[in-house]
Amino acid sequence: MAGGLSPYLVIFLILTFGSLTDARGPQSPKLNITWVTFAPGTVYSTPANPAYTTVYVTYEVLEDIWSHGTDPANDLGRVVFEVPHTEAGNLIEMSIGNNQLATFLQFPGSDLTTKYPSSGYANWYFFNTPSYPLLDTFALAYAIRAYINTTTGESSKLPKGYTGTVAITDVLVPKDCRAPGEYALTIGNETAYHTPAHAGVLCPELTNLQISFSDSVYDTTNVNMTALFEVTSFPLLATSDYVKFTFPEETYPYTFTMDPDARLELDVWRANYTLGTERVSWDGLIQPNISSSNDDTIVFRPHIQSRGNPNYATVPVGSVINLTVTDITMPWSCVTNQTFCVAIGSFSTCTVVEYPVTNCPVLDDLLISFTPSFYSTPDATMKLLFNATQNPLFAKSKYKVRVTFPQYQEYTAIGAHVVSAPLAWPWKENPAPSVKTMMKWQPQTLATNYSDGFVAMEFYLNGTGDQNPNYGQLFLDDESGFFEIGGIGLGSNCWEKTEIKLEVGPFAVTSLPEELITGCPNVTDLEVSFYPNYAGSTGVIGTFSFYVDHYPLPVEPLFIEIPYYTGSSKTFSVRDSGHDDLHFQVDGFANPTLTVYKDVMYYFQISTSAHRFGLFTCCNATGGLETYTDGVLENDMPPTGAGLSSGWISWMVPTSGHPASIIYTDPWRPWMNGTIHISTRPRGVQVTSNTRVGLNATSTADVGIFGEMFSDRVTDYWLSTSAPTITINNDSSVMPLPYSYTYSAFDTVVSPSGGTPGRIPQGRMSIQMQNLVLPDDCSNIGNITLGFGPWTVKGDPMLDTIRCPLIAKIDVDLATHVWGEKNVEATITIELFDAPLNPSEIKVLLPPGDDIEWASDAAIANAFADWVPSASLPTILNYADIERSLTQGFASGTPVMPNASAYPFHSGNKTQIVVRGINNPIHCTQLGNWTLKVGNARIDYDPMNDMIFCPNITALDVQFTPSANQSALTDALISFNVSDWVDPRWIMVYVPQPIDTTRAYIGSAMVDNGDAVGWELNYDHQNSYASGQLIRVEVTSGRRIAAGRHYIELKNITLPRGNCSDLGEWTIQIGDSLRLHENPPSDVVENCVILEELEINFTPDGEQGQIVDMVISYNVEEASLRYVPGDSDYITVRAAPESGVQFTSDSRFSSVMGGSWITEVGNPQIGAYFFSQKFTTGGMVPFHSRTEFTITNVQMPTTCYATGAWDINIGIWRLVSTPANKTSLAECPKITNLEVIHRPNVPGTELVEAEVLFHVEDMRLRPGALKFDFPAESDITLWTFAYVHGLWDWQPVGTPAIVPETPLHHHDLVDGHSHPDDEISWTQTFTGTPLEPGNYSFFLKGFALPHNNCTDLGHYKLAVGKWSSLWTNPTYDTLMCKGLISPINVTMVPRNLPRNYDNASFVFDFVVPSCEFNELEIVFPEGFTLGRLYPTEVVRVSGMDITTTEVVMPAANILQLRNISHTCFGTPDHPSDDWRSHSIELSNVGLGNNCDEGTFSVNTRTCAMMDRSFGLSAPVRICTKSEMNDGAGYVKSTEAMPKYCDLCNSCRWEMNHPTLGPVYECEYNGLKFQKTRMDETCSETQAASPMLW
Repeated sequence: MAGGLSPYLVIFLILTFGSLTDARGPQSPKLNITWVTFAPGTVYSTPANPAYTTVYVTYEVLEDIWSHGTDPANDLGRVVFEVPHTEAGNLIEMSIGNNQLATFLQFPGSDLTTKYPSSGYANWYFFNTPSYPLLDTFALAYAIRAYINTTTGESSKLPKGYTGTVAITDVLVPKDCRAPGEYALTIGNETAYHTPAHAGVLCPELTNLQISFSDSVYDTTNVNMTALFEVTSFPLLATSDYVKFTFPEETYPYTFTMDPDARLELDVWRANYTLGTERVSWDGLIQPNISSSNDDTIVFRPHIQSRGNPNYATVPVGSVINLTVTDITMPWSCVTNQTFCVAIGSFSTCTVVEYPVTNCPVLDDLLISFTPSFYSTPDATMKLLFNATQNPLFAKSKYKVRVTFPQYQEYTAIGAHVVSAPLAWPWKENPAPSVKTMMKWQPQTLATNYSDGFVAMEFYLNGTGDQNPNYGQLFLDDESGFFEIGGIGLGSNCWEKTEIKLEVGPFAVTSLPEELITGCPNVTDLEVSFYPNYAGSTGVIGTFSFYVDHYPLPVEPLFIEIPYYTGSSKTFSVRDSGHDDLHFQVDGFANPTLTVYKDVMYYFQISTSAHRFGLFTCCNATGGLETYTDGVLENDMPPTGAGLSSGWISWMVPTSGHPASIIYTDPWRPWMNGTIHISTRPRGVQVTSNTRVGLNATSTADVGIFGEMFSDRVTDYWLSTSAPTITINNDSSVMPLPYSYTYSAFDTVVSPSGGTPGRIPQGRMSIQMQNLVLPDDCSNIGNITLGFGPWTVKGDPMLDTIRCPLIAKIDVDLATHVWGEKNVEATITIELFDAPLNPSEIKVLLPPGDDIEWASDAAIANAFADWVPSASLPTILNYADIERSLTQGFASGTPVMPNASAYPFHSGNKTQIVVRGINNPIHCTQLGNWTLKVGNARIDYDPMNDMIFCPNITALDVQFTPSANQSALTDALISFNVSDWVDPRWIMVYVPQPIDTTRAYIGSAMVDNGDAVGWELNYDHQNSYASGQLIRVEVTSGRRIAAGRHYIELKNITLPRGNCSDLGEWTIQIGDSLRLHENPPSDVVENCVILEELEINFTPDGEQGQIVDMVISYNVEEASLRYVPGDSDYITVRAAPESGVQFTSDSRFSSVMGGSWITEVGNPQIGAYFFSQKFTTGGMVPFHSRTEFTITNVQMPTTCYATGAWDINIGIWRLVSTPANKTSLAECPKITNLEVIHRPNVPGTELVEAEVLFHVEDMRLRPGALKFDFPAESDITLWTFAYVHGLWDWQPVGTPAIVPETPLHHHDLVDGHSHPDDEISWTQTFTGTPLEPGNYSFFLKGFALPHNNCTDLGHYKLAVGKWSSLWTNPTYDTLMCKGLISPINVTMVPRNLPRNYDNASFVFDFVVPSCEFNELEIVFPEGFTLGRLYPTEVVRVSGMDITTTEVVMPAANILQLRNISHTCFGTPDHPSDDWRSHSIELSNVGLGNNCDEGTFSVNTRTCAMMDRSFGLSAPVRICTKSEMNDGAGYVKSTEAMPKYCDLCNSCRWEMNHPTLGPVYECEYNGLKFQKTRMDETCSETQAASPMLW
């Protein structure tokens, strides 16, 4: 290979800094490092003991990697391994070297021919040579590189999926146990990186750090601290690294500090903690490095550290290190939860000490007082009295005393100084403590601090003479002390609550909030009234009344603040009408113009059925609507532009940036709109330039005097010497709207006598403000403030009411109350309160409705006696369901004065207006709400006297004249009452259906009450309105009839024949609204036959499916039943279809009316349910008699149907009724009470006979196909020769049908069933005599019982013909299985006994299916003990004889009864419910510890003593264990278990361990565990101590 390297020569290079590129390349997609680890047992390095190891790098090849480049002869690949390092090449804890001994121990690709024998890949090789490039001994490298060659010298590859390991020897191990960082491996040109999560070396751990101090009193000096901790996991090697102790982080003086001569002392103790030769001394620590701080502005963490001597011995695992720090000063205060740390080299541990410093005093009960304590005192002395409890408070020269006053309470401390030294006395002495001077103080001027409204004073102890506080002598110990400080300025107000904080060094106490400044006046209970107090009044006098409390009010400037605006939120009600597309109804008016005020919230409550309502501006660039959104929400959502048909629109009218007006409209009908003007809110109470405060408007004093106050209460009263100042105050949050007036006066106050104005004494005072202007509305004025200097009172007075006219109620008296009247005049009476009504616009709205309206010339005829209308004509609106209003203006007149008394306790001043032009509605009701608006005063009211009177028709009656007989042509006189006047209107009469009105007409109307003519009827129109039962006539004229009884005569009606029942309801109508639909009492048709009390009988009986005769009988009432040709000469019978009874072609009438009625020659008309025939002659059947007739050869139904309603017609006389004597015409037999007894009843018997017992009910049972079904899954096998016998005189026909046809045995089961169709049945047809109702039985023989079925066999069914029993589960078909007991009932006597009770009794009740046993075994749950205290006895037994029985207890919880002489009383041949029932009562049973559900069992067996040794040994007891004699009954019960298990025994038995015995599973506080013994003495308050295993 010219120019190439030898295939067996590879050059290794140890790379120093910079020999490889420093930049980290990308992760190769072809190569991946899966693991980096060190040789087993690698120990961490120390500076004195560097450790070297072999590094193993496991990798995988993701894509093929070639050994050579494009030129195999010259372009060799390489393998490079790098330990963690920085980008600049600086090492991180590791290096490759150790005197240039590092090499590759394993190389990639050396096993290619082994892993891929058939691939032809050449192995990769390199060859070690002893010749290495020389390196600086102290230079550490981070990489090693080798070149790749192959055995053939040609390029070879590591294929995809190849895995291998590269091993590098002599790599320096890190000094600590952290993972050092990222490793790199390069093969060829592919580089992979890996950062292990582990350190890979064995390292020690420092644990169980414990801290203690030689003295724990706060601020104590020269304290020694001991840190005790343990070395675990791996020995701690001797090191020259630092030994370091770190204190908690705090600010001075709350930190631990160390004196300059503080030292670290370190001792190591072996694991047995004994002194002596096993001590490993580390006492050679060099002079420590101390880091401490006395700067109270920074947070600092003090520490001390010393470098160790590497020549000392290694500390083995389990050793204890004792580290002592000397000369510590404790923090000032009792800090808690402090973190302390210790470190040796790279290994450290920390712990949190809850209370490192103890014995701190507590300052409490701080009491503050001032002398003097009047407000605005400039130089008061403050006394601070406090207690020091729990631990002594020592005097320290560095302790700063600080007093802090509350924020913004006007205290001052300029010039404050210490007045007296702190004194103290034992605070527990009472009542006269002895005062002692504790310490001398140097009085001094205090340092004062003002910040953020706080005032604070600071000073230090200044020891003098023999009481120098530097030595920390006792200051207070369970005693009270106080400071006195002078020069304190008190505020000009009496703060209700003041808290002052006192700090003595690190200890602080805050006083209880209380009123410290006294001698202050208090202004309360503001009340304001106006005169006159009518809205809009000018020149008003406002009286401001207030109360001065505590102390007199000094001379101070006066100010009064009154709200600038009034006005509050309002809700508009929006409605519409379904037939009006032009108008909304807003607050009762049609499209009214609205005014809203800036900065006020408005609501629109919308309920429209056919339109949508929204707020818009008009118009946008295209001339269309623009949705208005500023401050608007539709149902709490931004407007969409579609409007609302229901819900709420809220609108906060903006202060600025709005148009002068907007519109409301339906966006789909923009012509349906109204205007909303946006205006400034109404002014509140206005203060003008002429407004003055004083008792009189113009002062009599010298010029320049502007008002006087309190001249009647103060000797030297107040006079103002300057003009008042009126200020309009703006609130920045609602700019530019002003929110209040402030009226301030008396900037200079003098006395008329020239002296000092007197203080206002305690009590109620008042001043007057003159020349005020009241607002136009009656909204609440709001909060008013009255102030004298700093003394103010603010509130919403109760008496500052501004009165507007209040129309409390109205009444409406119509000139006529008759419906439909036109141009009616109405007098509207109002009751007025609060304020006068001045001449203004009057608007009257009629009640809602579609038929009341204003006439075109309607007007207000009179308004309050003398109001003069304006020149403009009245405005009349008649918008149905929207607004029907009359509006008229009035220019002048006398104001209407209100009642001075309060509403609603008095009547208002009653006054009236008169309107004309009301068209009354044509409906009859009280009209409803009227609306009256006079100026701004409005009332919506439902008056009592606006009723429209409408007549009501009642008491309808009809009498026939001259005859009321059936079929008669006669007249009907219709009479009725009316309740009010009735005008002539058209008349309509609707007669009942049976009446013939072919020739009928209305002959007269209202010919009554002395009127011989009545209403004039228009006969020309009568025929056009006659239609069937309806006769109508128009009325031309007539008188208005009054309330009373009136008549209408209906001519030429024909009464029905054969209908003497109620004719039905008549209808009388006069005009559109006067109508009566009623059943009159006198419209009786006479001489009719009534047929009643239908009965139907069958002979010989009504057996299903038979041909029988039917006898129909009934009563004849009211009139005799006569044969009348053409009238009563047919008899027709319609059978109820639901009865199932049908007529046949042979059916005929017989014995009709006692044989007196003779049928016409010929056959009757016959249908399945219809039978009719004509008669030629017949006798009379007298009324009040019973008669009958017979129909022969009637077919009875084959099923059992209900009777139904039958229809019997004898000519025109008809009877429709359900027969009174039958509920079911065709009776059917029922098969009930099915019972089955198997003989023998032993499972597995091959030839069995079953006795089948049943009951026949209601009707005899005819023979037919008899089918007997066995339970489908009982595994019963029917043999082919099976037969029945004992069937009375019934004889079989043909051969029986057996299902399944081929008997199946257990090995023949199909899908787990005994046959494919899930049916086991025997069927054969029989003939013979029917069975009358009663009890019967027969026998079915020839079947086999199942072998192992000792449960309930299931349900049987018996069918004869089409009559079948229900599927029935018999009682006595149970098989006698030996040994299986069921059911079992266990009762503990008495109930609810506690655990471990010794003498419980138990009663076992059970039923045995077989009596062939002589032993009985009872097993109790685990933990029960028989005969624990006394022997267990059989107290009572029933169902068997135990005279010779032996009682044996083979186990603690098992009892056996052996050699039972008689096991059952009774015999299986005569079954009963109790012949196999048994009961046993046992006494003296010991209960267990478990209160959970337990299992009890009862078992029977047959046992005998057998001699198997032919006399050589004693007989042996042998018990049968056959398939049929091995079973028991079980019952799980909680009732029979102990009660009252507490926490210490809430366990259940789980198993018996071979060595530990019983093992119990327990639970306590959610923790589950096991224990092997139960604590007998455990109580509810004492937890058990289980032995866990």
